Amino acid sequence: MLIVICFIIVLNLQAFLVILWAIATKWLVIGGRQEGRYEWDKSDYCQRWQLHLSLCRLLYKGFGAGGILGYLNGSAYIVWFYRALGATIGKNCALFAGGISGLMTEPDLVEVSRC
Repeated sequence: MLIVICFIIVLNLQAFLVILWAIATKWLVIGGRQEGRYEWDKSDYCQRWQLHLSLCRLLYKGFGAGGILGYLNGSAYIVWFYRALGATIGKNCALFAGGISGLMTEPDLVEVSRC
């Protein structure tokens, strides 16, 4: 029983740390996104975005088929996560409530005001 309890604690701690890692690397590598045109040969934005996606691979690929975020669909936690990434999401909104994750690649540019 002790092994089961330790396993549950370690998995939850790992998931929490991966989510914090994704938020931290987003702000450190990309920063705040602005609307505009970012061409591959004139801007480093696309390379920084790809670096961020590579650093956050565990977020989308770990913990089963849906990744860590798959378990948060439809809850307040997924809303908190995307707000931490810069999305503007109104009160009482449920993201991906149907259980199927969507890919929100640029949450800074997303605004959901009514649900």
